[in-house]
Amino acid sequence: MKKLLHFILFGLISTCFAIAQEDVEQSKSSTEIGVAGELRNFYMHTQNLASGLEDYQTNATSLLLNYNSPIYNSFSFHLGSRYITRLDDFDLNKIDQLTQKSAKWEYELYNVLDRNDFSILTLDEFYLQFKNEKLNAKVGNFYSKHTPFFNQSDGRMRPFAYRGLCTVYKHNNKHKFEFAWLTHTLVRSTANWYNFSEAIGLFPQGIQPNGEVAAYANYIRSNGAGIFNYSFSKKQIQFDFYQFYIDQVIGISFAEIQYELGKWSSGLQYAYQIPLQDEHIPYQNRYIQPNENAQVLSSKLKYAYSNQLRFSAAYSYAFASGRMLFPKELGRDWFYTSIARARMEGLGDTHAILFTGNYLFIKPAINLNFQFIQMYGPKQNDFRFNKYNIDEFWQLNTKLTYQIDFLKGLEFDALFIIKENFNSNAVDFVFNRSNFAQLNFITKLYF
Repeated sequence: MKKLLHFILFGLISTCFAIAQEDVEQSKSSTEIGVAGELRNFYMHTQNLASGLEDYQTNATSLLLNYNSPIYNSFSFHLGSRYITRLDDFDLNKIDQLTQKSAKWEYELYNVLDRNDFSILTLDEFYLQFKNEKLNAKVGNFYSKHTPFFNQSDGRMRPFAYRGLCTVYKHNNKHKFEFAWLTHTLVRSTANWYNFSEAIGLFPQGIQPNGEVAAYANYIRSNGAGIFNYSFSKKQIQFDFYQFYIDQVIGISFAEIQYELGKWSSGLQYAYQIPLQDEHIPYQNRYIQPNENAQVLSSKLKYAYSNQLRFSAAYSYAFASGRMLFPKELGRDWFYTSIARARMEGLGDTHAILFTGNYLFIKPAINLNFQFIQMYGPKQNDFRFNKYNIDEFWQLNTKLTYQIDFLKGLEFDALFIIKENFNSNAVDFVFNRSNFAQLNFITKLYF
């Protein structure tokens, strides 16, 4: 009954704000002013394919409310808060008898740090913004949508959010500069804001290159992260250079160039990582070792057969110079082969090959996307290049997005994932990591 009351309350609140927003739409000028939001429902079911393993499922829902103030002398104020709750009674704590573990992915819709917390209220956005034709600056809590490492990664009930200062200066149509300094993060799948010293190490920490279990939580001393981006655009060419600096942890240089010619487009990314952590910290307690200079080269080629049908292929290689490291608590890597449930983080001496097909139906408005990836290189117990001890694998992601024509703002997303190892199929090794099929069905109502 409590879950039903939550759902009814969400519906009433959403309806009220949708009506209020219609009134605002009639009175506002060219600027976006007033209340907006999103009602999201997320059903997830994970079926572990090995015989005898437990399966898990859950149904989460959330309400996001945003307020955008009127603009006064180029200044405006933005506020966004989200409430997440659970609508089902499935037993996520049920212990699998073969592995003595319980659910993993389903808990990521709530708070992985407190497995009894299913009512989560967060202040996602709370910032002051200055914006004119050339400069866009904000300070406070906000989302970072587009950098290759610090980004929303909005594949759960709530994306990553960050606290700090972000400025974007558009010199002209060709040149753009961006600088950000971040001090805190609202970690996805948790319920609280953390400074960087607290955040790094909240999630499983993996293994050190020498085979010791990593234990760097509470050993990180970081004042935050700096981001610099220079962007150049001219006709068919797009070039971006990023410099990421996580204080006293790592530095990452990242360059990307993209080129379009008719129906063809291509891209090339290169990332180089340097360790910044104090070498006097005990080996087991370091996030990164002094000799880990990871490099990743990623490329893509895309062909637009028509406005509706597109194909692409991508290839990434993480060099044998170290493991590609970026704290999972801060964001996700966005290489051309990075897809849901398959990333380069923690890997070295690894090849990833991705094939994608996309078809857009005009009426009804349905987008069908296929992604097939194979990851070669990770060897079990070779921790020099395998932080989380994964196996070589293949994975197929099928996603269908349907936007309802007759009800503006309503969208359905169905993502089906199947993943299997090439080598090791031991139940302890694959449970909730590989050899599973997973359905994610998401309903979104924007108002």
